[in-house]
Amino acid sequence: MCIRDRGQAARSEVREQVGSATLAVLDLPSDLERGELRKRADQLMEGVSSGCALVLAGSALVVKLSPDLAARGLSAGQIAKAACRDTGGGGGSEQLGQGGIAPDGHAAALATVRTILGSILEEA
Repeated sequence: MCIRDRGQAARSEVREQVGSATLAVLDLPSDLERGELRKRADQLMEGVSSGCALVLAGSALVVKLSPDLAARGLSAGQIAKAACRDTGGGGGSEQLGQGGIAPDGHAAALATVRTILGSILEEA
């Protein structure tokens, strides 16, 4: 789904199932302040009982997990670290992770997050 905010560039928001969880992704072309990134992740998680929000904005990303996924041993900080491994590093807590990526690395970061979620959720 492509959404265009008034006066802003196009953004892409997608929801997909990965195992038993929902992966909600917001891909924005330009950077946002960290607080705004976290706010967007919170908005993506609204209505998601079990899932992960991934916000990609320019050279930054935020990963947010629902409490049940964190309780199952997933860590948003570790997911962010893996997604940012090649371009700047990341980290965070069990439910919230953030980091830096190359602006052209959004697809690779999404693939990493999808792979980690899928492998962990299939094991459980």
